[in-house]
Amino acid sequence: ISRDVTTRRAAEASLARRERQQEAVAELGLLALRTADLDALLRRATAILSGRLEVQFSTAVEIQPDGSTLLRAGVGWPDGLVGEYRCGSDVSTLTGFTLRGRGPTVVDDYGTETRFTPPQLSETFQVRSGVTVVIGRDDAPYGVLGVHSLIPRRFTPDDVSFVQAVAHVLTEAISRQGAERSLAEHARSLAQL
Repeated sequence: ISRDVTTRRAAEASLARRERQQEAVAELGLLALRTADLDALLRRATAILSGRLEVQFSTAVEIQPDGSTLLRAGVGWPDGLVGEYRCGSDVSTLTGFTLRGRGPTVVDDYGTETRFTPPQLSETFQVRSGVTVVIGRDDAPYGVLGVHSLIPRRFTPDDVSFVQAVAHVLTEAISRQGAERSLAEHARSLAQL
C-alpha cells in the first residue's frame, strides 16, 4: 500500500509541475503578443525557466553578425555579464554544438562532457548540468536558450520539452517582429513612390 501511495504522490507532483510549466508557457505567449520589446520578453523567459526548473542560471544568447554570440538575457549571472559577455559559436562550443545539433543538448555533468568544450562561464561558476535548445528556425537561428544547474542533475523529458516550448514562443515572437519590420519597410518604400 505504501508503494502505491508513494507512486501516486510522485505522479501527482509530476503532473502539478507540468501544469505550472504549461501555465508559464501560456503567460509568456500572452506577453509575446502584447509587447514588441524583445529584451523584456527574453528577460521574462529566462526568469520563468530559472524559477520553474529551480536552476541557478538561465541564458538567452544571440548570434551576432560576426558569428560570435552575445549573452542577451539571463538569470543568476553577475552584473556586467548580461549584454556584454561574448563567446564563440563553432562546433567545439556548447552553443555551436546546440546550433548544429537540430535538437536539445542535455548535459548531466559538464565534468564528464566529451561532445564539446564546456563554456568558460560554466567552469568559472562551477555549473554542472544544463539543457540548451535553439531559438529560431533551423535555416535562420536567432540563438540558444539554456538552463544551468550548480549540481549534477538529470533533466526529465518534461523539463526539456518545457525549455523547447519557451524557445518556440520566442521563435514565433522574433519571426512576428521580423515580419512586422518588413511590412513597415515595404510600406515606407511604397509611400516614397
